[in-house]
Amino acid sequence: MNIHDQIKLSEKESVGRRILKSIRKSPNWLWGWIYVPPAEINEELRHTFEQYGTFGLQVLLGTNTALFQHEKRICLVQPYKQEMFDWLTEQSDRAKRKEHWSMAMEFLVTIFVAGELLFVVLPSWLAKP
Repeated sequence: MNIHDQIKLSEKESVGRRILKSIRKSPNWLWGWIYVPPAEINEELRHTFEQYGTFGLQVLLGTNTALFQHEKRICLVQPYKQEMFDWLTEQSDRAKRKEHWSMAMEFLVTIFVAGELLFVVLPSWLAKP
């Protein structure tokens, strides 16, 4: 084995190790299927964000000098930008969790239907002389 093959092998190993390390470091790689931690923002601000919705907050964050109403007063977006990003991240994580569960359920339904077809078709196919 020459030096170039050894370098390629060590690069592949390091990529694999990096992937495993990133999976192990990530708190959401399995936990995200079960629980999405809520963003750490106060309840009044959370209520305001829920009234605007994800699309409304995305529009507010996309404009430079946007104003929004919070607790019966008009506020600039700039002081609340981090809270908005945190809430949008929470909503995105929730949507991903729902999508993961939907895909898992679709996969299981497909497996059960295929199994049922095998149990119905296979005995009649084997019984033919």
